[in-house]
Amino acid sequence: MPVGLAAGLIMGSLVLALALGIPVAFSLIGVALIFALVLLGTSGLFMLITATWHQISSEVMLAIPLFVLMATILEFSGIGKGLFNAAYKWFGGLRGGLAIAVVLVCTLLAAITGLGATGVVIMGVLGLPEMYKRGYDKNLALGCIPAAGSLGPIIPPSVYMVILAVMAEQSVGRVFMGGVFPGLLIAALFCIYIAIRSTVQPGYAPGIPRDERASWKEKLVLLKGLVLPILLILAVLGTIYGGIATPTEAASIGAAGALLVSIVHRQFSWQNIVKAVSSSLLLTSLIMWIAIGGVFFAGVLRASGVANVIHDSIAGLPLSASAMLALMLVIALALGCFIDGLAIIMISIPIFVPIAQGLGINPVFFVVVYTIAIVIGLITPPFGMNLFYLKGIAPDEKIGDIYRASVPFCILMIAALFIIVAFPEIVTWLPDMMIGK
Repeated sequence: MPVGLAAGLIMGSLVLALALGIPVAFSLIGVALIFALVLLGTSGLFMLITATWHQISSEVMLAIPLFVLMATILEFSGIGKGLFNAAYKWFGGLRGGLAIAVVLVCTLLAAITGLGATGVVIMGVLGLPEMYKRGYDKNLALGCIPAAGSLGPIIPPSVYMVILAVMAEQSVGRVFMGGVFPGLLIAALFCIYIAIRSTVQPGYAPGIPRDERASWKEKLVLLKGLVLPILLILAVLGTIYGGIATPTEAASIGAAGALLVSIVHRQFSWQNIVKAVSSSLLLTSLIMWIAIGGVFFAGVLRASGVANVIHDSIAGLPLSASAMLALMLVIALALGCFIDGLAIIMISIPIFVPIAQGLGINPVFFVVVYTIAIVIGLITPPFGMNLFYLKGIAPDEKIGDIYRASVPFCILMIAALFIIVAFPEIVTWLPDMMIGK
């Protein structure tokens, strides 16, 4: 079969399977198995199994279930409620202060859990009712929560970054460090936008009444609630940055630290542990099946020569390195409107990474900016997952209202992506300063 025809059939079959509503993992696996058998014969099936086992059994991949377990334990530990209470007391008196508190809490949760859904769920339960109670504009209340939750996959530790780094054959630790400043930049842009909009439109996001504001003594007492989260962040990211632990070892430290936090907050019970383990098993299984499907699909593309055809078609375009990078990011943004971020990684990374390397683009920089482009899809209509998480928490809200509320924050994230591409040192400086890099 001509390679061009095979490329059209493989990609068309995948699009059809996804359009029919077949889960992403099984769409990738099914299409890969069928075309491996047709194009490569039974030996192709053996090749897929061997390649998948090599990828999935990598020590680095062990970090994924450990980070997921850490996140699920922290969900019942009460740490999110404590963080929001402290941020509420500190910033609630400012115009837009509650929305800023949501962004700051999600930033901390991102640095602790690495999952975007955690921040959306916790802030949707705690922050949304409080913002409505205080007369916040509906668009701001509905927009800031899924947007702030999207910081999870950008600020390390990030499950997306683990998979991207493994597929791009880059150091997970360096990629983690590369995501720190971009994540903080996006959080800062969110806060600045909220502050300016609330100042220009005084009724948009009023501060809480003066008689309900905390005293300085109460605020200082609440800072105690930041000690454990900061220690946990330092234990995970500090050991990676200092060259003391690998990401997998740091993930195990994080999971143990999460257990300690739950004990300190008096939320430790066998019932909660069973719930956390069950949730982490379910989520890890979902991630791993998608990873397996991605390895299968990438293996068929490579072995059949389709990957080379697609690579040559894109790489052969008369574009500079900057223009090519922009094209790849636009493709990621477009795909993010319709399919899951992990699926985007599995489909595109085997093709895009060699192109980026051939153009001399710093691989750590590419992985980080590509992660950001994918993550924007979490809040991009019509299929942004964070938007649906919020809809599940607030079922009375119309999905159209949530879509409209997300637009300003999508624009802010795209603006951050432009800034980072213009100043790549935002990504590369910290990895280059790592000890034991």
